Amino acid sequence: MVREIRAGTSAADRQRAAFVNGNPLRQDVHEAMRELERLIKCVRSEGIRILVDSGQMTLTDVARLLGISPTMARRLYRSARPETG
Repeated sequence: MVREIRAGTSAADRQRAAFVNGNPLRQDVHEAMRELERLIKCVRSEGIRILVDSGQMTLTDVARLLGISPTMARRLYRSARPETG
């Protein structure tokens, strides 16, 4: 790896090569991180949906609380599962 860095190989190229060469541990970690990020987004979206649908907060209030834009709050709200009753 040191030779690759000194030769000017970019980090993206080194990562791509690791995937192509089949480093299973790196692939497992990558997939686990992607799944974790997906699940965090789902939980966040569901929390926003519950707060808004229950009337406890508006999307603007949620955006302010989370420190995100109202547009992002709307996107997260829309991506949550609709409540099935």
